[in-house]
Amino acid sequence: MRVGRPSARARFGIALAWAALSPLAISKTTTYVCTGPDGSRTIQDVPCKPLPTVPVVAARPCPMTDAEFEGAVRQETAFLARFGSAASHRSAHRAELAPVVAGLKPMLERLGLLLRDRRAIAKEMEFFVGKPLPSELAARNDANQAQLAGLTLAFQQREETIRQIEARGRCQIETFGPLWTGADSGISACKRPPCTAP
Repeated sequence: MRVGRPSARARFGIALAWAALSPLAISKTTTYVCTGPDGSRTIQDVPCKPLPTVPVVAARPCPMTDAEFEGAVRQETAFLARFGSAASHRSAHRAELAPVVAGLKPMLERLGLLLRDRRAIAKEMEFFVGKPLPSELAARNDANQAQLAGLTLAFQQREETIRQIEARGRCQIETFGPLWTGADSGISACKRPPCTAP
């Protein structure tokens, strides 16, 4: 049996089939290896989704919140602007104490006078043991006691002022002093409770 030549239609079908099988007609695909947030890897034919960015957080010298860190840095900046060294802080501390201590001198002089009067009054009162005091002596006695009580209160207040100044100075050195030797920003918040900058 004689086999004839393929028709034009048949030849066109063969050409299409050959083109479909040709390497040039096979679509090229790209393979993506993606890493997930948990570190797992997947292979896929679509681009990887970008991982969420993690904000860079400045190093903290001890555990603290962002608000605590920012507040501490502001306090430290203010402190260093006023006291750039331990010597300047010491000088300011002495200057703060000076008028308080100087005020003690007239108070001590006044105390000496009142105590001298107290002794004189007490000696006069010995003559009136068991008897009413003369009005003039009684008035002097009452005035002397009231003045001694007032001066005693003034000494106590002055002593408390000195105590507060000394305590504040020590606390500032403990809280902010490390900054003078290059400590990390925020170090002042590591002391609980931290002092405040003057």
